Amino acid sequence: MAGLLIGSGSDGGQDDERAVREVVADYVVAIELADPESACNTLTPAGREQIVTAVRRAPRTEPADDCEGSLSNLWAGMNPVAPPGYDYEARIRNGGDERFGPVPVDISGDTATVVLAPGRLSSVPLERVDGRWLVSNGTQLLDSFGVDPIE
Repeated sequence: MAGLLIGSGSDGGQDDERAVREVVADYVVAIELADPESACNTLTPAGREQIVTAVRRAPRTEPADDCEGSLSNLWAGMNPVAPPGYDYEARIRNGGDERFGPVPVDISGDTATVVLAPGRLSSVPLERVDGRWLVSNGTQLLDSFGVDPIE
């Protein structure tokens, strides 16, 4: 999908925070648009495998051998899930909003966490892999599709 920016490496501080926010926003947009290729491109290799495993466990979903196929099968026949009238992408990229408050980013070395909402399944973990920030476990955001998150 054109327009998605995958988080890139940086020298720390605000550059890392911006890169982390970008990759999480890209992942959320890919989910909202049911775009398997873009969603999988934001994930670490282990994160892609977790998607495959989690989708295999999902009811009424044909298993696949890779991340893109798994998400394609999961989303087959579904419409994009973004609720009308709310811009999750802007909320993440801007660090929060008045309606739901801040979107904190915690960075420690080569790992990071973005908290989209209170609760353990609304936190998105990331790792820096070969200089790029990537989502290390995206299964938490798939619970609305009947996928049990892998922790």
